[in-house]
Amino acid sequence: MYNFLVFITYYFLILTSIVGYGLYSLKLLKIKFHFVNFGYAGLFGIYILIVYSYFSNLFIAHTEIHNLIILFIGLILFIYLVKQKYSLYKSEIIFSFIVLFYYFVLYCNLKITMIFHIIIFLIRII
Repeated sequence: MYNFLVFITYYFLILTSIVGYGLYSLKLLKIKFHFVNFGYAGLFGIYILIVYSYFSNLFIAHTEIHNLIILFIGLILFIYLVKQKYSLYKSEIIFSFIVLFYYFVLYCNLKITMIFHIIIFLIRII
C-alpha cells in the first residue's frame, strides 16, 4: 500500500513539475495563447526537459539528487506562476487534475486486468 501511495504522489508531482517548466518557458519566450491550456504547457515542458537532459548529460551525472532538484524547481515554478494568475488558472487546474486522476485510475485498472489475463493464461498451461 505504501508503494502505491508513493506512486500516486510522484505521478502528480512529476506532471505538475513538467507543467511548471512549460509555463515558465512559455512566459520567457512570451508566447501567448488565447486561452489557458496546461496541455500545451506540458508538451512544451517535456520538450524543454528533453533538450536539457541531452545537453546536461554530457557534463552532469543524472543521479537521484539531480532529479529531485529538477523536480522541486519545476514545482516551485508551477506554484509561483499559478499563484500570480490563480483566477485565470483555477478552472484549468481542476480540469487537469480530474483528467489526470481519470487516466491514473484507468491505467491501474488496465494493469490489474492485464495481470488477470496473464494468471488465467498461466493456469491453462499448468
